[in-house]
Amino acid sequence: MELYFQVRHAVRIEGLSERAAARRFGIDPRTVSKMLRFSVPPGYRRSKPPVRPKLGPFVPLIDRILEEDKAKPKKQQHTSKRIFERLRDEHGFTGGVTIVKDYVAAQRQRSQEVFVPLAHPPGHAQVDFGEALGVIGGVERKIHFFAFHLPHSDASFVVAYPAETTEAFLDGHVSAFAWLGGVPQSVLYDNTKIAVVKILGDGRRERTKSFTELQSHYLFEDRFGRPAKGNDKGKVEGLVGYINGLLPTNEVIGQALRKTVPMFPELAVRELVANALIHQDFSVTGAGPMVEIFADRIEITNPGVPLVDPQRFMDTPPKSRNEALASLMRRFRICEERGSGIDKVVSQVELFQLPAPLFEVPDGFTRAVLFAHKPLSEMEKADKVRACYLHACLRYMTRQPMTNTSLRERFGIEQKNSATASRLIKEATEAGVIRPYEEATSKRLMKYVPFWA
Repeated sequence: MELYFQVRHAVRIEGLSERAAARRFGIDPRTVSKMLRFSVPPGYRRSKPPVRPKLGPFVPLIDRILEEDKAKPKKQQHTSKRIFERLRDEHGFTGGVTIVKDYVAAQRQRSQEVFVPLAHPPGHAQVDFGEALGVIGGVERKIHFFAFHLPHSDASFVVAYPAETTEAFLDGHVSAFAWLGGVPQSVLYDNTKIAVVKILGDGRRERTKSFTELQSHYLFEDRFGRPAKGNDKGKVEGLVGYINGLLPTNEVIGQALRKTVPMFPELAVRELVANALIHQDFSVTGAGPMVEIFADRIEITNPGVPLVDPQRFMDTPPKSRNEALASLMRRFRICEERGSGIDKVVSQVELFQLPAPLFEVPDGFTRAVLFAHKPLSEMEKADKVRACYLHACLRYMTRQPMTNTSLRERFGIEQKNSATASRLIKEATEAGVIRPYEEATSKRLMKYVPFWA
């Protein structure tokens, strides 16, 4: 191995010719050529596949069985033993089971997809387009934003356009390079038709004329992700997917099919995890955001007391300890825009008809709790009062007071049981968390707003 290094260094770094290196180290020039082709000794290399006198004629049949198995459920795929039995019984194979098992194991190992740790060296970028709703001239409309990201440093540049066009694609690059003050070594894309005319059979891309001209001017290399392989440009969205995979689910049986339904709304989980990351106090050492999953609830805790009263999370102008981190997560659509996260949580909880979320501040930490479904009859009084208050907050944020009817819809209470909703409203009013919108209105038409409205 030491000789390998010395020979390769002499030729690659010192600039010796292969013949001069052979004379210096006393080895054959052909050996020098071999050392230059491999950075480490390659070991024994077969010049042709091994001869299988008994199995050879049956290899195409085995390969066909393995290929067909890829489209079948795992429990319906052939085992090595079953393949051997089929060869023996249906095709007259006279060999042993061991050579069949060895071949099948090698083929399956060779066909497995391999994953390597994701690392981002400096000087390389990623580009993609996203969509969002924006208000322009008082009118809400869809905008398309060009996102340029440097994964090594997490630096990002985003610019919005009215449409995802070739002009926007080119102008986005020009603007990003001007903002960066330079050009990256390479840029990773998905297979957008703005850059790629078609993918050839060998995996090479036929590029569009405009993209080729852009490359020729700025002289950067392009790289393309595999079609339908989002993990080629992995982001922290995987954290939310991991948590959702751990959460309990319910199985619902319909008329003919059964399906699995998450016990907690994914959007609510994502928002609360993002909030824990964004609002954590980095000055608190030895602690970080924590997600605890129980049979009946999920608790998400971060170090640091909130900068806003927990009762006013939904209406108070947002304050963030880590605005740079918050801005980056909003750009990648991991969390909602400023001030619109907790109302999304409450809205999703009501949609799933779950108990109201709980926000508390235990010993210098902030904790958000999502509860699993529980019938109204089994809820504690505090849970009902909190649900009534948050429902009033949500209604008020949309310029609508809370009514007996809206509260019945929130809890799924039938109209004939409107007295139940009236009792909940009375308890919340006595607790001081809501108040009548207009005192002089009759009880039947009474509307309510949060205490701070």
